[in-house]
Amino acid sequence: MNTKNLFIAATLVFGLAFTSCSDDDENNTVAKPVITGLEVGAEGVATIGSDLHVDAEITAEGTIDVVTVELHGEGENTDELEVVYTEFSGQKNAHFHEHINIPDTLEVGAYHFHLVVTDMEGQQTSAEADLTLQVEDTDQGHGHDH
Repeated sequence: MNTKNLFIAATLVFGLAFTSCSDDDENNTVAKPVITGLEVGAEGVATIGSDLHVDAEITAEGTIDVVTVELHGEGENTDELEVVYTEFSGQKNAHFHEHINIPDTLEVGAYHFHLVVTDMEGQQTSAEADLTLQVEDTDQGHGHDH
């Protein structure tokens, strides 16, 4: 009878160990990060040589690892900008409020903006926006046609 109980106990332990391995892969995965309230520039416009205002709320059940801002030109414009933020690492919730320098080496025109959050589990979420880069308006109201 002891041998039978030992066999049942061993089977249960082996079964639980085997089951917990598959549960880790399938059922215990945390949700991907969530980005809400994204604001980019002043109504989707930023000035070259100035800074780009970016604001968003980030929630990461799997804890934030890194936040990346990517900017790439549209059409024939191949200009790119990438800024990586590690100061939010280890946080589950973050208010992302940054002013990103727009170098004067970037061309005027249409760009696509990505805010990418990667959690400690390696999961990524991206929020996107269209952005127009312009040069500073030095016209100061002269010569506008209405």
